[in-house]
Amino acid sequence: MAVGWIVAGRLLRTVDTALADVDAAQEERDRRLQEVVHELRTPLAVMGTNLELAATGPAVDAESAGFIDAARRALDRMDRTVDDLAGQGQLVVDPTRDPVDLSRVATDVVGEFSGPARRRGLHLVTGDAGPIETGSGEPAALRTVVGNLVANAVRLAPQGSVVTVDWGSLGDWVWIAVRDEGPGIPEHDHARVFERGWRGPHERFRDSDGAGLGLTIARQLTEAQGGMLTVESAEGTGSAFTVWLPTSPEADATEVAAEDGIHPREIPVGVGSER
Repeated sequence: MAVGWIVAGRLLRTVDTALADVDAAQEERDRRLQEVVHELRTPLAVMGTNLELAATGPAVDAESAGFIDAARRALDRMDRTVDDLAGQGQLVVDPTRDPVDLSRVATDVVGEFSGPARRRGLHLVTGDAGPIETGSGEPAALRTVVGNLVANAVRLAPQGSVVTVDWGSLGDWVWIAVRDEGPGIPEHDHARVFERGWRGPHERFRDSDGAGLGLTIARQLTEAQGGMLTVESAEGTGSAFTVWLPTSPEADATEVAAEDGIHPREIPVGVGSER
């Protein structure tokens, strides 16, 4: 019996030590996160001030004003992200807000990336479905989701190709999709595309600043709004990432997503792709 108590005591001390190590590691991660947040605030404020000054300059033409406005919106989204990290240590989503117009989200995101797309010789276009609203959602979070998808497409799509942001509805769901004519993703990698740190084969063997976080964050923010993010892709034919958001509490996920939860059950009209 005494031996049993000794062994139990040692086990408890081991567990206590392990828990203390976990707490210490978490504290260190929190400290580093707050340091990063602090270091981001000053350059963000400087960029905001410079953009305001640039917008009021006497020689600003309409096109330049459009680029400045796009940069301002992107900076606002970054400010929100930093505020979330400072207050909560993670991205925060309030899915109980009012309906969000997908056409407005698409137009705003395309405007933000028009400059980078032009620099890479890409045609960045939107669909023409008109206003379609979500059941509820958070505009900033949805813009982050679509922005991450467009950023990937603009980074990887070949010069002269088209990147399309389209939207629509299907049953009790609305969708907004980003379709590119890039290198595509092999089918055996589809299950991994949303993993943290994953990078496709075409990114691994080229100079790319992709960190493998954009799709992970996009999926997390989509699911936080009660939605799903699916992929449809094949090598050499491009990729289509579709954000699905329910319009009612009765929305059935099997109506739009395959059993694997990765592919769409039905390809939205206007997106088009074949696996």
